[in-house]
Amino acid sequence: MLFKDYIEESEREEILKELETFDRSWAEKLKRLLEKKAVLTREGNQYGEIYTERQWDLALTPIFNKERIRVEIMKFLKERGRPSSVKEISEATGIPGKVVLFNLVELRKRKVVDMVKIDGTTPLYALVEG
Repeated sequence: MLFKDYIEESEREEILKELETFDRSWAEKLKRLLEKKAVLTREGNQYGEIYTERQWDLALTPIFNKERIRVEIMKFLKERGRPSSVKEISEATGIPGKVVLFNLVELRKRKVVDMVKIDGTTPLYALVEG
């Protein structure tokens, strides 16, 4: 299933663990977000709004759905060991091409993935070394 309605805390931790191997900086930002749970569900935000556990989970699920997809893309690129097209990534991971492209754009912004060459008219992507 591409997008889940709910992602358990244990699965969030697993996503973070895998994400750390590719993008430590982003994983740290997500960890800091998770650390806010206690404050937001007990004391509330700066406006005094207190979030329920359900509201917290509903807010986090879309974030972790996207990160799970990005981790799958990065794992594929690492295992493949050579530049790959959107179509190749899509076929290997089962993630629709439009979703792969959307997430490659985000990963490029984070400087984790780059378009390394163009084969004819097909862009090829790879993990950034380092």
